[in-house]
Amino acid sequence: MVFNDFYEIEVLVNKDILSIEPSGYSFQIEDSIHRTYPRTKFWLNDITGIMQEYLMTVEGLKYQISYGTTDTNKIVKASYVVTEDSLMETLTDGMLNGTVKIELLHEYFDVQEILSKAYTNRISLVVRELSNKYNFSSRTINGTGNQDTWYQMLCTDEEFIRHVLLPNAFANDSFSTPFFFFIGIDNSFHWVHYKEMVDQAPVSELIYVPRSEVSSGSKNTIRSIQRVHVRPKAKRRGIFQVDYTNGNLLEDEDTIRDYPSSTGLLPLIENGELQKDYLFQGYTERQQGRSENDKGVQSYTMKDSLFIDRFVVALPLNVEIRAGKVVTLDIRSYETDDGEQSSLLNRGKFLVESAKHSWDGTNQTGYTTALISRKEINIPNSYIIRNQLMGA
Repeated sequence: MVFNDFYEIEVLVNKDILSIEPSGYSFQIEDSIHRTYPRTKFWLNDITGIMQEYLMTVEGLKYQISYGTTDTNKIVKASYVVTEDSLMETLTDGMLNGTVKIELLHEYFDVQEILSKAYTNRISLVVRELSNKYNFSSRTINGTGNQDTWYQMLCTDEEFIRHVLLPNAFANDSFSTPFFFFIGIDNSFHWVHYKEMVDQAPVSELIYVPRSEVSSGSKNTIRSIQRVHVRPKAKRRGIFQVDYTNGNLLEDEDTIRDYPSSTGLLPLIENGELQKDYLFQGYTERQQGRSENDKGVQSYTMKDSLFIDRFVVALPLNVEIRAGKVVTLDIRSYETDDGEQSSLLNRGKFLVESAKHSWDGTNQTGYTTALISRKEINIPNSYIIRNQLMGA
């Protein structure tokens, strides 16, 4: 359904089209590289109470949501199941009516069962086998080593992938970066390492300009922006293993710059050469697959070091900006005698960690809010603080 000649929105409930105009409901759909399932919040204006009367919000009910804009012809679609609903306030005394808030998760959550199985294979091939059980629109599965026997012990496929396979995954071409496992809002399955994601071509160039220059039709113009910095857990740590042949303790060290090996500057000032954390990996392994498991754990436990410089940006609805995609950022942050200039610091490629796409039925407007991040920054030599940063 094309709405207001710009938005394309369709909601199916148990395969039937929801008989309410898009102005009668609102929703937010969010995907994240840190979380398996896209999550949806759906607000349904049940003015008469008839939707609740006919169990249109009951747990387990399937909603299929398609949405996008006509200017790009990019429409995303996925199926979700209701996990909970609530009516916090009634509109009319004596009637169970009002705005119903519905929580939904991607349907993959609902089609799994608890299993006990064993798999002898490389991790990526086990993941591929498990992903084939559901009809995803696409699959991106980066290859791994990790030839071993893997036990799925009384858990679902998703729990097995996330808690057993993911923390051990290793690939020679990952540049010591960890793997991520998530489902996109377009029903796509992703098993990818960080290096694969950041090497993609950008899907959009996001520009932050003075409000006077904002065009109402510009889907890449940032309407608001926040800068966010969260302290990484460890900048430098010790790594310990016991040599199984003689019992000697093997000591090594790594830093935040090793995942991947950083050639640029990090927006951090290091406190000398002090170790602030450690990783004990037990006995050394002779088998290649199990040795790769150790390498996977080593990179996985430095996962939070990949996201240092972050921005939260809000812009008009743009469903091309999704978790795991890359965008470029250009901020006009100061003025010179020649006029406005782009920031030399706050520009370049950023990875989309998470993206929330919203439809506001009351105001009949769609918008996107994304958390974008990078690890390294480019700093001109003239910046005084440059020589104090990690990597200088």
